[in-house]
Amino acid sequence: MIIIKSVQYHLIFFIWFTYTVPATSQDVNMYALGTKSNDTGSLFITESGIFLLGYSEINGNEDIYIAKLNNNFGLIWSKLLDASNAEKGYELIEASNGNLIISGTGNSNSSTIILNFTPSGELLNATGVGFFHDRLRKIISTSDSGYLCYGELEGLVPGHNEVSLIKYNKNGNIEWKIYYESSGSNDSHPDFELYARQAIQLNDSSFIILASYTDLRNPFTKRLIRLIKANKNGQEEWVYGYHGGKMDNAHHFIQCEDGGYLISATSNSYSPMDTDILLIKIDSDGKPEWSKTYGGDNDEAAGAILQLTNGNYMISGSTKSFGAGNYDFLLFEIDKNGNLVKAHSYGGFGIDMVQRLDTLHGAFILSGTTTSFVQGETDILIVETKFENASSECSADITPFLESNSVNTNFTSDQYSSGSFVSPTKISLGISEVNSTMLKVCYFCPEGSIKKKKLCPDDSIVFDYSHDDIKMVRWNDGFDDLVRTIRDEGNYWVDVFTNECVYRDTIIIIKETIYKPDLGDDRTICKKDTVILDAYIPNGLSYKWGDGTTNPIYFATQPGSYKVNVSTTCGLVSDSVILSYPDLKNLFIPNVITPNDDGINDFFEIYGTDSNIDLLIVNRWGKEVFKSKSYNQKWNGGNLPSGTYYYHIQIGCAEQSFKGWIDILK
Repeated sequence: MIIIKSVQYHLIFFIWFTYTVPATSQDVNMYALGTKSNDTGSLFITESGIFLLGYSEINGNEDIYIAKLNNNFGLIWSKLLDASNAEKGYELIEASNGNLIISGTGNSNSSTIILNFTPSGELLNATGVGFFHDRLRKIISTSDSGYLCYGELEGLVPGHNEVSLIKYNKNGNIEWKIYYESSGSNDSHPDFELYARQAIQLNDSSFIILASYTDLRNPFTKRLIRLIKANKNGQEEWVYGYHGGKMDNAHHFIQCEDGGYLISATSNSYSPMDTDILLIKIDSDGKPEWSKTYGGDNDEAAGAILQLTNGNYMISGSTKSFGAGNYDFLLFEIDKNGNLVKAHSYGGFGIDMVQRLDTLHGAFILSGTTTSFVQGETDILIVETKFENASSECSADITPFLESNSVNTNFTSDQYSSGSFVSPTKISLGISEVNSTMLKVCYFCPEGSIKKKKLCPDDSIVFDYSHDDIKMVRWNDGFDDLVRTIRDEGNYWVDVFTNECVYRDTIIIIKETIYKPDLGDDRTICKKDTVILDAYIPNGLSYKWGDGTTNPIYFATQPGSYKVNVSTTCGLVSDSVILSYPDLKNLFIPNVITPNDDGINDFFEIYGTDSNIDLLIVNRWGKEVFKSKSYNQKWNGGNLPSGTYYYHIQIGCAEQSFKGWIDILK
């Protein structure tokens, strides 16, 4: 029995100073960043550096949190923007002058806010627009050094939420405002909503906006994907819809190197009990080329898309079908026709939901929210992977299991009317700058944290995590005891929650296979024979026969009892065999047979030996009437008449013969 009490901590603290997380050569590195409260966010990689943007409840309300990290995700600076109500940061871009423009929501998640930061973390300006349920919370840079703020508005436009855009110049002044409504559309009725998911600007300065259209009369059965093409002034050029039949929730899209587009969505249109990731490839005019779903037996949620230099696509998402727990990060590669190349999952036992996908120094960077590796309720999870192997205890190769299916997607052409809303009313945010002193980074999946233990069949191993700094553990099979005895073979991993962080141990239990020497059954031997007794077994350490011989192979030349003891890592195993000359003291040779097919004494049957028998039968004149090598006990006289006959029996390797007579009575 093995008791493991040594526990390693992988904690990195950031309290008013910068600390660098050590870089490793692993294929997968994972980091959890957060405070002791509820923290949500993701990474944004710009020319000025790596930034963490989201929000934290460390002060009781939801406050925007922004931090600058180094290339190893160590903290350079951090800011918590503490206002009177709830504020959330959603998107970050780098302006032409190097400053950071952040968009989000404020005042109980109702209005849009735009923040202007220097790369060193100085807040230059904060503005707010909008009314209740207005969510212009996303932003992109534009080719004229300005930026486009987009989302959906309700308070300033008729009806429900509708896709809305505000174009700013490089000085932050509004150039134009526009929204899209269903007047004159095939979708024209008051019970619909449009939600903007993503916008990109094309080389000709026009815009493509990905949106989700929801029919409020059937909100759980009808959600469509909408793609809106607008000119550089926001005027609609075309609107196309894509629909699988039920809920197709648009998430992300990119312009492909062939000029077309690839859209990702979360869909339950093609699976009766769960959601899949739906990918739709369309040409430059918005016409569908192919549609495929990707998933397993449970839910999958769509994430972001990147096109690779080889023409393939990298798709991110979240999976409940595969991995370590409730939801895991999902990353898979497809070729230009949507065929799966490979897929990996990353995460822990809790809910790990991906938000963004980027690249950095030859690795893919996934970021999102986790409840698996937390200091509070939720943290920000960063996965850095080269996507070459899935050897880490925090990742798995799920290529053989991720199902891909071609599907049919309905295609519609539509038209929205666009109009300009009045200038948004500025709101006072009352933002004050607060330095965070409690953000910590947990680095886990370290090299050397995989333990392999070999156990004998009857042995067990005890893992003891009872330590003052450990508040709880959680095993992959549901156990949460600090002290646990494991008897069964298998792969186990445990998340260890300390007062400050969480790390993971992986334990591979291998049960030794017990081999035993096999000398065969007891048997007779012939005089002058040499019998080879082979006692070799794969895990044999040493061998010992009764006469002291230590070779695994023994040459026996005499009758007797032979025994071998073999020493193994799990103790002593042995076997024995008895070799003997044929014993003929109980030999019985009948002197009469009655071959009348009554089942009694029909054959000339010789008992009392298991040795080979050679039989010769002659008549009274010495003429051979029957002869058999290796007699099978089945001679019944054949067609011979009744009378007396004479036998000559040779008993195999006993070198003994017997002569006598036998009567055949018919």
